[in-house]
Amino acid sequence: MNRVTKTVLITIYIAVIVLAVVLIVTNKLNPVGYAYSLSDDLSVITIEEGYLTKEVYQFEVETSEALRIVLPITEANQLWELNVAIFALLVATFNLIYPKVIKPQTYSKWITAGFILLLIVLAAIHFNAHLELNRTISEVLNTLRE
Repeated sequence: MNRVTKTVLITIYIAVIVLAVVLIVTNKLNPVGYAYSLSDDLSVITIEEGYLTKEVYQFEVETSEALRIVLPITEANQLWELNVAIFALLVATFNLIYPKVIKPQTYSKWITAGFILLLIVLAAIHFNAHLELNRTISEVLNTLRE
């Protein structure tokens, strides 16, 4: 692979990652599928549930009730943004060091398999964390609906 091809591939990779991050942040996308907004006086909370088609709920809440729903949603958003950054950095780093450091070694296929296994384990751990946050958010939302 020549230098121009590598530069083009790296540019495309960076553009895709930046576009993904912009779409995730601007559309409030996260794996739990919840987003919120608070009124200026913090008495009304609006919850959006769903990914593409969103159901919207509004509740009059006290500050403590608002915090019970806001904190897990914020944690899910932060975890998701961290996931995107970690996976992007891991893949970019692996692609940068692979040709010169890993490929010349006799066990390069095992190292690559180990890296893929690491990504799978990290994804499973983060997926489990998002499922737990989703359960917490659903429970709090059910109590607010009552």
